[in-house]
Amino acid sequence: MASKIFNALVVGVFILMLAGCAMDSTGIWGAMGVVPTDAERKATRRQAYVAAHPTLSAARRSDILAGDLVTGMTPGEAVASWGQPYKVNSSGGRYGAREQWLYGFRDPYRYSRWITTHYIYFEDGELSSWQRVGR
Repeated sequence: MASKIFNALVVGVFILMLAGCAMDSTGIWGAMGVVPTDAERKATRRQAYVAAHPTLSAARRSDILAGDLVTGMTPGEAVASWGQPYKVNSSGGRYGAREQWLYGFRDPYRYSRWITTHYIYFEDGELSSWQRVGR
């Protein structure tokens, strides 16, 4: 009886190991063959933010859904529109609070290093400007 239980446990662990090897970084969605594209994830994030904030103006709603930045946006609206920055530099003083958000991608040759493509700037909790780096 004990050997049957042991054999069942060994088979169960083996099956779990095989299932884990079959999944990639997309987890269960990848195993099911349903992997949302980057554009679908962005659209879902934007739609969820707009649905959760019904008091947004029509113009601000359309800007967020289009993935655009507009001066005067809050940090939450900017995240909904562009996603999380990879780095935030903050400073503050008698002239108010300032933040610089960095967007970019990982260096394919040195994964620990980011290549910055855009900076966006906030002053006192509102988007004041942004710029593209290089090219």
